[in-house]
Amino acid sequence: MSSRLPNLSAAADNAAQRMNSREIAELVEKRHDNVKRTIESLVEQGIIQSPQIEDIPTATKPVAVYVFIGEQGKRDSIIIVAQLSPHFTARLVDRWQELEAAQKYTVARMTPRTDVARECRLTMGQHLKMAKMAGLAGNQALIAANRATAVMTGVDPLKLMGITHMTAPQNEALLTPTEIGRRAGGHSAQMVNLLLCTIRFQEGQRDNKGVLYYEPTEEGIAAGGVMQDTGKKHSNGVPIRQLKWSSSIVKVVQDALRPDPVE
Repeated sequence: MSSRLPNLSAAADNAAQRMNSREIAELVEKRHDNVKRTIESLVEQGIIQSPQIEDIPTATKPVAVYVFIGEQGKRDSIIIVAQLSPHFTARLVDRWQELEAAQKYTVARMTPRTDVARECRLTMGQHLKMAKMAGLAGNQALIAANRATAVMTGVDPLKLMGITHMTAPQNEALLTPTEIGRRAGGHSAQMVNLLLCTIRFQEGQRDNKGVLYYEPTEEGIAAGGVMQDTGKKHSNGVPIRQLKWSSSIVKVVQDALRPDPVE
């Protein structure tokens, strides 16, 4: 039965652990034709194996290069550099280590990671429970759990599922105090916030820098108050959240600001 898993051997063969004579010339700061002559001389003497030849594109016309692949290629290229410029040998070894690291990454990325999938599933479940314990519900709980999972595991579950937007659990628009004040008759955001505090729909709090922000009370949540991410972050990486309100709050504000009738 044929396997649907990636061919890891082929992945290793096709990864970046290869170097050509032009790259060697750049590393040792020599002309490419001089490097090629050295290679040909060492091959004739039987000191290195004859490398394969490939054409690479340039701005003018293709250039033929010798290609060194794998452990044999690494050995032969070190001999070549030792012949050309021994003091550049360390530079060549460093370059091979970079290529080997790139190869390991490519193969690892193609290897099925059931352990990561399990870790992601467990982390998502734990943080979803924590979000609900913190008073979040519906989309807000799911978004918070997804964010925590992405930070801890490097995997964004919602993004993997192709979910970039989530339908709001309500059809009413969510408004800022500025928008509420404008709709309620041209009042300022400060006036709206003061009013919402007066009728006990929200409470003012201070963050660790002393900046004022607002959180909804139980009555405020019932009236449509929702904490939302602004898309911005504090300097420590914590998302900045803002209290917004269902558009039905506009009538509440209008009624509260309407003067009492004179008896």
